[in-house]
Amino acid sequence: MKKLVKQLYYIIPFKQQIFTFIKLFFIPPHAVYQHLYFKGIFKAPVSSGHSFRFRHFGYDVAHELFWIGLTGMGKKSLCSCGWNFVRKRIIFWI
Repeated sequence: MKKLVKQLYYIIPFKQQIFTFIKLFFIPPHAVYQHLYFKGIFKAPVSSGHSFRFRHFGYDVAHELFWIGLTGMGKKSLCSCGWNFVRKRIIFWI
């Protein structure tokens, strides 16, 4: 049964757009958003007015980056790294 539910979830279209819309109003608790995954390119905020495009392949780091951003992750090295990528307009993958 669990496998069937996962397969059905996988084929649902427009997950990224739905989650982006949800994110405009609130960010669900970690216990909820850890199950709301997708694959695709999204904009990751670095600081006010700055962001970079990121390709999400469904891995945990990209998932956290989508939902809480670099500043929410608490990784100063990622924040400074993200700022350098924004200035150079580069898409990078993890």
